Amino acid sequence: MEKVNFNSRSLKYEEKKHYQRRIRIFQVLSHVTIFLMWAKATLSYLDFPEQIPLSFGIEGRPTLYGDKIFIFILCFSLSVIPQVISLITFSRKKIARKRRIKNELIDGYFIPIVETNFFISVYMLIVFQGLIFGIKEGKLPFWFFPFLLLAPIIISAYFVIRTIITLYKISINKQE
Repeated sequence: MEKVNFNSRSLKYEEKKHYQRRIRIFQVLSHVTIFLMWAKATLSYLDFPEQIPLSFGIEGRPTLYGDKIFIFILCFSLSVIPQVISLITFSRKKIARKRRIKNELIDGYFIPIVETNFFISVYMLIVFQGLIFGIKEGKLPFWFFPFLLLAPIIISAYFVIRTIITLYKISINKQE
């Protein structure tokens, strides 16, 4: 079988466009997820009484009550990490220049970061939803604590594995 000789410049260009498209898609998904959390916070604020549970004990029952403005403080605190990661991703070209990394490589390096950021955004949305449910019902859902503890471990494992795979692929492409 004859080996096909691709124009390496167009192959790199297509690969770069693929990375940029993927980054854009995951960035948009992350922002939509955070937007949904803020929309839920606004609707909940309008729906809740002035005093709501602010803290829950290990058994899931409320231990402290306070003003409903806490919903926005909670939403803000849960959306900070995904937004900071988005800002870092947005400035990836500047990072590449400072570190003297080729522009073709920086997008490849950021694929696991934006994918993981999307999963973090979804995680924060689910945590927020669980807390809103707890505020509404007066008790946290049964799945809340296991999810709260296990999901970050799974997300971290995904990030490590995805990063190793990405670095391997980049090193293979460099050798060609």
